[in-house]
Amino acid sequence: IVVDTIGLLFGLVVHAADRASALAALGEALDETEIAGSTTNTAFLKALAEDPDFAAGDVDTGLIARHQDALTTLPAPSLYDLTAAAAAASGANLQPAAADPWSAMAGYAHYHPVARQVTLERGESKAVARVSGGKRGLAVALASEEPALAHADARIAIWPGHVTVFDGAVGHNFKVSDPFAAAAEAGAGSGTLRAPMPGLVKVVRASSGDNVKKGAPLLILEAMKMEHTIAAPFDGEIAEIVPEGAQVMDGAVLVKFKEA
Repeated sequence: IVVDTIGLLFGLVVHAADRASALAALGEALDETEIAGSTTNTAFLKALAEDPDFAAGDVDTGLIARHQDALTTLPAPSLYDLTAAAAAASGANLQPAAADPWSAMAGYAHYHPVARQVTLERGESKAVARVSGGKRGLAVALASEEPALAHADARIAIWPGHVTVFDGAVGHNFKVSDPFAAAAEAGAGSGTLRAPMPGLVKVVRASSGDNVKKGAPLLILEAMKMEHTIAAPFDGEIAEIVPEGAQVMDGAVLVKFKEA
């Protein structure tokens, strides 16, 4: 392994009694390789190992150019990949943390499963999913698709703002949209700060007339059994702020700023 100032470089080496066996071993090793957060060529290498000309040893400098489309075109994420990514990004547990429901409160509700909305972005495409828990596991509903169960054995890596699902040698990377960041961006252009989801205003840290700086914590919203700090999206003076203890709906105005 060689480490430089740019990143981490590594090589994968296999050996066997003959070329065919070595290529088969290489394919298996690539299928089991999991690297998230960095650009890799594992899918390309797997496709190259399976190329008939490469397997036969018919290799020259024009091989990759001749087979470029087959070697570099990645498969689209399957429904299995999307449901696994949405389930992981939702933060809900595929399996209860404990047999006692009071010790495993993820997704708990009295009369129906609590649904969590997750937005996954991949390039120019975007998928919105609703993830809810049930006796059989996590059900993921995507637009135009029937709800499907997320599998507990999916190969997943979660890294800041992203989730990667490994399908063989291919790693499907998804950006997970932050609803609180989206609300802050919307507020920056409208002079208001709105609730990105229903919740309880647990703590208010500012008052009408206060001059606040961008990023200053204004209040804490309790939602999905978690506490989320709502920060000022820009510098400004607060005209109105929701009172402590208020129960707000999705889209409700939390803070109004005075016009400059």
